[in-house]
Amino acid sequence: MRFLKEKRIKELDWPGNSPDCNAIENIRDIIKVKVYKKNPKRKPELIAAIEDAWNNDTELYENVINAIHSMTRRMNAVIKAKGGHIKLTHDIILCLFSIKTGVRAG
Repeated sequence: MRFLKEKRIKELDWPGNSPDCNAIENIRDIIKVKVYKKNPKRKPELIAAIEDAWNNDTELYENVINAIHSMTRRMNAVIKAKGGHIKLTHDIILCLFSIKTGVRAG
C-alpha cells in the first residue's frame, strides 16, 4: 500500500468475490446435480446431458429466474454484512434441499 501511495497510484475499489454475489454459481451447481444423476460415461454423453438440462428442464428455468430475482436481496445482505458471509435465507435453503434430494420442498 505504501508503494502505491508513494508512486501516487490510486487504488480501485473491487467488488466482493463471493458466490453470494454471483447467481451463476447456484445455476452451475443445479446443472451439475442434474447432469451427474444421468451418470454420463463419455464426453458426448456429458455434453448432451448439459444441453438437455439447459434447454429442456423447466425446473432449471424456474431456478434461474429465482436466482436472478434473489440478487437484490443478496446484494443488500452482503452490503449489510460489509462484504462478509451472509446467512442463507429460507428460500435458498429450500432450493438447495430440493436440488440435492430431488424432493420439491416448500
